[in-house]
Amino acid sequence: MPTDNEVAVLVRDTRPDKLHEISTEEVRRLQFERIAPHEHAKLVDLCELALDRPQTVALERTLPTESRKHAEEHLPPGLPKMHVG
Repeated sequence: MPTDNEVAVLVRDTRPDKLHEISTEEVRRLQFERIAPHEHAKLVDLCELALDRPQTVALERTLPTESRKHAEEHLPPGLPKMHVG
């Protein structure tokens, strides 16, 4: 059985080099080569549907005290709570 170091060497030596710089167009081309034609058609339909919809975003406003209370309730255990005077 190979050691962890031997496995690491084998993986490092056989793994293809990373693409350090690649254009957006090249990324898209590579991605589209990996999907089936029906998946591409679904993506095109979804994009068209999204572009046809009005783009509205409703922001919910809360009081700072409510935001602070929510944050304190979701702190990981053991972290001290802030006390603002």
